[in-house]
Order: sequence, then structure tokens, then C-alpha cells
Amino acid sequence: MLCVVMAAVIAAAGNVNTSGASAANVALNAEVTLHGGPFFTDGWGGGLVVSEDAIVDGVFLPRFNRWDQGPVWWDSHDGVDRYIIIDLGEVYNIESFIVQADDNDAYLLYYWDIAATSWELVWHVPNYDVYKGVDLWGMQTRPNPDDNTERYLLPQNIFTNALMFKGDVESTDLFFAVSEIQAYGYSAHRYIIKALSPSDGGLGTVVHVTLAVTVPDGETATVDDTLPPEWKYIYGTFSVNGVSETPTVTVTSPPSPKSEVISRSLLVTGTYRIKFDAKVTTSY
Repeated sequence: MLCVVMAAVIAAAGNVNTSGASAANVALNAEVTLHGGPFFTDGWGGGLVVSEDAIVDGVFLPRFNRWDQGPVWWDSHDGVDRYIIIDLGEVYNIESFIVQADDNDAYLLYYWDIAATSWELVWHVPNYDVYKGVDLWGMQTRPNPDDNTERYLLPQNIFTNALMFKGDVESTDLFFAVSEIQAYGYSAHRYIIKALSPSDGGLGTVVHVTLAVTVPDGETATVDDTLPPEWKYIYGTFSVNGVSETPTVTVTSPPSPKSEVISRSLLVTGTYRIKFDAKVTTSY
């Protein structure tokens, strides 16, 4: 069986900040919206109403701060599925997180998978009712309640433009609260994600290719997708954001084996979903 390597390259023009920079809190001052039901109602009584922006202001509350006196809080005893959306404004390459939330609840942090167009769990934020044998109370930072600077490192970086945060109803007293969410990463100026439908390499198999591409402000881009030599582009299947188009199709220079290159220029800032099909013409 041959090893098939998929290559997708984006060439960008413009002023770009590249490698060498330290990871920054890319969620700082992002747009936050509350969904699913009322927040700041019921609870213990006397709870404060705060701006939803408090969770991305870069400020941690004092440790052991009461859950409904400063954080964004909600009472889930009514069974309503509440959640918080953080719109990052552009695509970022994220490597780590910090969350400060009420101690005796677990939480679910998701990221928006641009290629799959779905929410995917990135961190099951743990319940810290008891941490290292000590019974805690109130607001506690994860992963380390003793250190607001320690980050939860992801096993693999993610590329996303939005986060979703919600309580885990399987590990909680149903009184949820969060005071700070920080996401550390880099602006993904040259950004592309490729997704393929499964293929066993059988002759005649049709493979669905999806490219998710972001072009930042002040840039243009050209996407060149080099197919494996065993594949051929199926004409008439190419679309950009659901609109049928005709790409530029070329063939790589010798030596053999030659491969088709599917190209499309992106001249306007935005996020693009490019789709097309290819057929396996030589089994592998």
C-alpha cells in the first residue's frame, strides 16, 4: 500500500506577524454572549448582576470569592441548557487555557471546528470541590488554584475563531459561575485546515475534500491543493462557500509521478469553505 500525502498550501500577501512571538491571551476583551436561558436569577438570593465581558477582562477574582458576587453565574435547577459563546473575532492557533470558576462544579469548554462546522470539546474543566485532599470553596482557578498563571496545555493545538463554555450537569450542585476564561495562542494569519472523507484507496473511490481558509485583514491569498498522483479532480464539483466555481487546474512538473494542483485565489478578507471531489484512478 502506498503512503498518500495530502498537501494544501496557502500563499499570502501583506504584512504578517510570523513565528517568534510569545503566546498571548487571545480571548482578552473578546465578544461574549449568554445563551439558553436567564442568567443571574434564583440562586441563593442577593446575587450580583455583572457584565458578561467580566469573564474576558484579564482579571481574576480573589480566591474563595463567593460564586454569585462578581462572576457570571447561573442556576441550572430548572434544567435549561445555558451556555456562553466567546467570539474571538478571527482565527487563532491556540495552545493552552486558564479558567477561574466555582469550585464544586465541572465545566465543558468547546471550540468551533471550522472545517467540520461543529463544536468540539477541548477541555473538561475539572471539579475542584476537593483539590489535593483540601476542601475548597468559591472561585478557584484551573488547572492550578494556587497559581493563576499556570496554563492547561492542550495535547495538540487547535485553530478556531470561537469558544463555548457550559456547566457539566453530571458533576455539580447546579449553581454555576465563571469569572475568567483565558485562551493562549497566536493569530493564524496563514491558516488552512483540510478535511477528507475516508478513503481505502480502492479504484473508483470518490473522496470529498473540504478546505477551511481564513484570510485576515489587509491580505490576499492563493490556495494550491496538490492531489496525490493516484487521484484526479472531478470537474464540476468545485465550490466556494456553497457557490459553484471553476478553479485553476494544473499539473506538477516532472519528474513523475505527476499530480494535479487545484488552485483558487482569495482576494477579499473573510473565512472560506472550499469543497470539491476527487476520484481514485489508481488503487493504492
